[in-house]
Amino acid sequence: MKVTREDIEKFRRCETFVTGCLEEDKTIGLIVEELKNNRCPLKEPQKIIHGRCGNLREEKSRPPSERIIIGHEEIKDEKTAFCGSLRHELLHGLDVCKSGYDDKTDSHVACAVIRSYNLFRCDQDEVKRLAPELDKKASRKEQARARDPEQLHQNCVWKLAVQSMMQNEKFDKERATNAMKLAWNHCYHDLKPFGKRYIDSSDRGLS
Repeated sequence: MKVTREDIEKFRRCETFVTGCLEEDKTIGLIVEELKNNRCPLKEPQKIIHGRCGNLREEKSRPPSERIIIGHEEIKDEKTAFCGSLRHELLHGLDVCKSGYDDKTDSHVACAVIRSYNLFRCDQDEVKRLAPELDKKASRKEQARARDPEQLHQNCVWKLAVQSMMQNEKFDKERATNAMKLAWNHCYHDLKPFGKRYIDSSDRGLS
């Protein structure tokens, strides 16, 4: 099977994005450094490129429907979205290497998505979008608790993590919720390797 011009263009675009993310995104750099310090398999930039973009030589024998060249997001192919996806993959790889992650264990799957949404995904827009509606009959204390930034962040992480797990056909809402309950306390407070939460890609900051 011949590699097409489109395959080459996708690979080159992906390679450019990976290189840019590694050079410019502070949190990705920290994860890669942690991978190196723990002697985890995915540690060299070229291996990260091949892992994320595929390998043109290896693609020759694959039918087009099975090729792993994924040089851009299908819906959003902007660099910010690409870096976010790469960041998620690298964090997951770190968890696999350091924590003995097992995708057959429900609580391990829950832990991976909790950490990703807690550290990266629940930005201010997501927190506002998923904020629960306030009950007008609620007491002032209950209303104040519902508006507490930490409570709103936890609500965001919980909802997005459950939704993410339910994209896996083996998880219905009940099974995902039970796994979340088992993993929540430990994994929500596990902020390694940063020690703090990531704010957003625009300022590369930590909160």
